[in-house]
Amino acid sequence: MNSVKLTFAIIFVLMTLTQCSSTDPENSTEANNENMLWAKTVGNKAQGIDSLYFPNALKIYGHGELYLGASEIAEYWSNQKMSIKEIETTFSVIANNDSTYIYEIGSFNDDSGRNFAHLLIKNQGEGIPKRELEALSLYSATNIEEVKAEISDQRDRWMHYCNTHQVDSLVMNLYYPNAVYYNHRTPINDQSALIQEYGYMGNQQYSLKLIPLHLEVINEQVAFEIGQCEGSYNGKYMLMWFKDEQGEWKVLMDSNI
Repeated sequence: MNSVKLTFAIIFVLMTLTQCSSTDPENSTEANNENMLWAKTVGNKAQGIDSLYFPNALKIYGHGELYLGASEIAEYWSNQKMSIKEIETTFSVIANNDSTYIYEIGSFNDDSGRNFAHLLIKNQGEGIPKRELEALSLYSATNIEEVKAEISDQRDRWMHYCNTHQVDSLVMNLYYPNAVYYNHRTPINDQSALIQEYGYMGNQQYSLKLIPLHLEVINEQVAFEIGQCEGSYNGKYMLMWFKDEQGEWKVLMDSNI
């Protein structure tokens, strides 16, 4: 009898530990509450939009249009004539070991029937998730499988240039001229500066594999990707792909922890 009780006790403890250690942000009440609060505040043009963003937050819209800082982003949303009707999360993942950062892809609808997609970095280091990066684009119909295949080819090219230590070729061939690189410092928005930033890839021992966890095709020109790196760096990554005038998919935004 005592051994049976002991067995049940062990099972109960294991189940409890499993539940407590879950890092799935989709089950996080705080993360869901942040989305609802954001939708309500932005939709109602209420005071305090800036409080939902980190002071140095970054917003990217359309063809690389940048908004820097919480106050500038708040002003952008205050000037938008829209009311947000629904908001949902398509994919989210804890991006670092101490669970400070959440990478998220989601969507929302406005009162005119438009459907937007957003790519987010949320920082919950202060307990309540705040937006540190926000990329936005309009959904529209496109050939999703064809786009995914094209982006897969470009991702392979990215890894080839990286693993053969051709940093200049990587940036010049696969990054949009005004591409943004963001790693929680001042954003880099210049190809020459990005080549310098990525100088460590010139190390002959450096190698990296990009494993997409979720690729969301937004329209014929934009796709959002969240993935896992393996090799010399083993963190999560985030990419915003943009199809240029020549019909090639290039990186418009690149971020990692």
